[in-house]
Amino acid sequence: MLVKVTQEHIDKGTVRDSSSCPIALALKETFKVDFALATQYNLQVGQFPENLIFLVPTPIKAINFMDAFDTESSCEPFEFELPLEGVKL
Repeated sequence: MLVKVTQEHIDKGTVRDSSSCPIALALKETFKVDFALATQYNLQVGQFPENLIFLVPTPIKAINFMDAFDTESSCEPFEFELPLEGVKL
């Protein structure tokens, strides 16, 4: 599934906060859920109160974005493919 991180996500995102970084905000919007975490290791998506829907390894493109965003470097909107093979939504 394609996840799009927009300029709005970047503007609203919080540095070094796995639940309100631009990628987590994009995941919440994409999957229409209340709960998402984005870390260097995995992406978690669920519904309040934190019922996990899926957990997948973080794609390298998303890791590279996190590194730049967390060091407050200039970041541009981007897209990444979320590997959901075998994940029941």
